[in-house]
Amino acid sequence: VIDKLIEASADRATESIVVPMRDDRRGNPVLVGRAFFDSLLQREGDSGARHLIDQYPERVIEVEVDDEGIFQDYDTSQSLSQLDIR
Repeated sequence: VIDKLIEASADRATESIVVPMRDDRRGNPVLVGRAFFDSLLQREGDSGARHLIDQYPERVIEVEVDDEGIFQDYDTSQSLSQLDIR
């Protein structure tokens, strides 16, 4: 999934927001270009890149993937401890 996201943004990686999609639903991870780092660092809470996607729809690149894993979000210690890595 990550390789597909990187490939999709190769020619404008610093100014794009790349989102994996499946069945018309957005997932994780979201790749955020360097142009948005300051904005991300000023955010608090668990909103991730949602505000950037809403604010800059013209910069969003949606990439269709065939992986249900994009709907999982491991951003807390508790959720990470439940991750089954084999």
